[in-house]
This record gives sequence, C-alpha cells and structure tokens, in this order.
Amino acid sequence: MYLVTRYLQLVEGLTPFDAGLWMGPPALAMFAAAIGGPLVARRFRPGSVMGAALTSVADAYTARIRDIIDTPGDKLNGLAHLIAESAGPGRERALAEREPATLAARRSALRPVARRWRENIAELATTLTDDPAAIAALVAASDGLCTALLLDNAPADPDHIQAVLQRAVRN
Repeated sequence: MYLVTRYLQLVEGLTPFDAGLWMGPPALAMFAAAIGGPLVARRFRPGSVMGAALTSVADAYTARIRDIIDTPGDKLNGLAHLIAESAGPGRERALAEREPATLAARRSALRPVARRWRENIAELATTLTDDPAAIAALVAASDGLCTALLLDNAPADPDHIQAVLQRAVRN
C-alpha cells in the first residue's frame, strides 16, 4: 500500500490527503476479506466449493465445444486449438481445472459433472463419424493429449494435435 500511495502522490500528483482517500476503499475491502473469509469458509463445505468449481469449468468447456460444433468449418482444427491452449496461455487454468476432475475419480457425486468434457467431445465426434470405436478413440485421444501437454510443459503444436485427432477418427 505504501508504494501505491507514493505512486499516487509522485506520479499522479495527488496530495497526501487525496492519496489516502483513494486508498480507503481497497483498505476496507482487505479488512472485510480478512474478517469475512474465514466466516464464509466455515459456512461452505470444501466438497461444495469443489463441485461449484468443477461445474463452472464444465460449463465453460461445454460452451467452447458447442461453439466448435455449431460453427461451420473443420471441427478437429477447433478442438486441436482448444486442446493446445492448455499448453500455452491457458496452462495455469488447465492445471487448476485438472484438480477437481481428478478429485471426481474419488468422489462419486462429482463424476457426472467431470464426465461432461468426455460427453461433449463424444458429441463433437458424432458430427464426424458414426463409428462408436472412432468416437471413443477421439475422446481418449483428447484426454491423453490434454494430460500429455500438462505433464510435458512444452509448447503445443495445434497441427500435430489435429493430426493425432484425425488419426483417432479415421482408424
């Protein structure tokens, strides 16, 4: 906070009193969070918070995959770019999203929401093929590629990802 008030005075040209007034709302917000955070944490069970987080993630991916399905063009290219995001700018988010999905393997109540990614990929696959084995292969390849990208922590090549996805659908 000290540096912010110095910035407000030296760079923005505010008086010390005005800089202090500008710092009032953030200080009150920090105080409220420090007092209210533990109270909120006691009110909600961790499982409920994890379930809400997993639902939020599933909703976001459902919307993204629905957009790929509904948009004319190469569906596998869209899916490849979505998967590639988990190794690039979306890596931290993808890592955080993986935790509740892994927890769902141990908690049956979370499994229906965790399965939505796989169900959405299967729905996308049905726009490409009627073969149940190819649909299952595309779902497995998508899961495997996401996991590999997170484990390798290397840049993703959407063209390579698309080639793997095409191979899964074609064989």
